[in-house]
Amino acid sequence: MPPKRAIFHDKITSVKQFEEIISDPRKVIVLDIHKEWCGPCVCMEGVYNTLWFSIDDPENRLAFWQCSEENIPAEILTKLGELTVIPKFVIY
Repeated sequence: MPPKRAIFHDKITSVKQFEEIISDPRKVIVLDIHKEWCGPCVCMEGVYNTLWFSIDDPENRLAFWQCSEENIPAEILTKLGELTVIPKFVIY
């Protein structure tokens, strides 16, 4: 039986981990950077579930990283550019 919701990851703890995440050529990586208090950011989970269940074999083809800005190292945020709008989506 498939999971009832998409599989989310919620913390990036190092630059090395970030580089490993985005270097997987077999998966589309969706990085959602948000603030904990952002209502529209929370609402995106339903969209992720729709995407997750609309493709075949999502565990091997898709990864969602829904991370609070506070859970991402500053070096990575610098690479991604200024957060002027939230949520910010980066797709690899």
